[in-house]
Amino acid sequence: MNSKLLLVLLLAPLAGCGGSRMIAADTAVPKAPLRLIAVVGPTNEFATKFGEELANRGYGIMDSQRTASFLDKLDLNADELGDEHALAELKNRRVDAIMRLTSEMTRERSDLLDKVKIKVNATDGGATIGSIDWTNSWGGMPGSPADSTMRLNIARAATAVATVLVRQLGAPGVKTTALMDDLIAARRARRGAPETAPAPVVPAAPQPKSYSSDVDAPARRGAERPDDFAFLVGIEEYQTLPKADFGARDAQTVRRHYEAMGVPARNIISLEGSQATGGKMKSYLQQWLPRNVKPSSTLFVYYSGHGAPDPASGEAYLVPWDTDPMFLETTAYPLKQFYAELAALKAKRVIVALDACFSGSGGRSVLAKGARPLVAKVDESVPEAANLSVLAAASGTEITGSLDEQGHGIFTYHYLKALAGGAKTPRALYDALKPRVQDDARRQNREQSPTLNGGGTDSAF
Repeated sequence: MNSKLLLVLLLAPLAGCGGSRMIAADTAVPKAPLRLIAVVGPTNEFATKFGEELANRGYGIMDSQRTASFLDKLDLNADELGDEHALAELKNRRVDAIMRLTSEMTRERSDLLDKVKIKVNATDGGATIGSIDWTNSWGGMPGSPADSTMRLNIARAATAVATVLVRQLGAPGVKTTALMDDLIAARRARRGAPETAPAPVVPAAPQPKSYSSDVDAPARRGAERPDDFAFLVGIEEYQTLPKADFGARDAQTVRRHYEAMGVPARNIISLEGSQATGGKMKSYLQQWLPRNVKPSSTLFVYYSGHGAPDPASGEAYLVPWDTDPMFLETTAYPLKQFYAELAALKAKRVIVALDACFSGSGGRSVLAKGARPLVAKVDESVPEAANLSVLAAASGTEITGSLDEQGHGIFTYHYLKALAGGAKTPRALYDALKPRVQDDARRQNREQSPTLNGGGTDSAF
């Protein structure tokens, strides 16, 4: 018996403020891992992107056109799919579930949709194993200039909805191509029809998009700096949270620039994706770095991923891979603590570049489910320490953004351009990147102003 309990999720868009409303009904647990899901519904851009998202996560997907053709060959139609005999027949053909999907496009814009409804029923017994009602809303006026940054576009909506549905469906089984030729042939033969029919083909997962930027291959500059160190964190795919676009790619490229500056590879710690847990971050900051950096060392610190505010206290947190926004105090990394531990190191100077934001309003910032996205004031203060300089991607009330054509965060891209251009102090980095970040953000119809805080901002590194 399905519970009437409803779970309401407030998802912060990945490219803007506001939120979207998703209701995921409590559903039955699948009896076995799903291998092949047949989709029933209209064919449009969202359905295509959504199918690709599920295929990327390991499910075999028969799109609506293939499903219609397949049902026709079985002399079935979509209206009969609630019948136990029809479901049993599909189960015999190794179709594990039927997904009914409907979506409504936004009238004002062709790249947005208003609503998505999804219901997934197992062919083994007909139980509802997935149910989502998603509304792409933000509380403002549709068609207004802010609409472009307030609501998720189709691709990101597909990612958000797929993330929640996968939690209901569980891990996929091994993909299979249903072997139905002989069964369909026998049925057709009884009706005098041709005895051939193609089995549905599970589409291959699309290859990840490749990116190329003019900052990706830095030239070697300067002699080796044996006493200098670098600590990098880059997270794009989180355990349970939305993606932070290009987070891991940013960190990989920044590492190449630090190596080109002469920082030895053995002195660089880089935590990416699932390696960037809260435990590992604290272990390196609290144990490894204090044991290894020297009084003559420059330590370069780089973070690319989500930030989060505590709506009650306004305290800012870095968000490791395994963070639960409902329990920031115990699963996230307080920004104050992060700065204090860096300032306490015996290094000559510590230069931090932070490509995250803490507004809770989207971009590289997240909130707990159900929390409001507006926090009156976020505390991102940097301790008064002569050896600590902090370059941050945005102020407390702003969001960060990305340059899709470069495959990097806006702040990171211009930070790397400034490094490659010969900037030798935190102040020179800031002066070079700030106007360029502001200009790129305004072209996206929003504001993003990097900040520079701490001591030693005019000291050469």
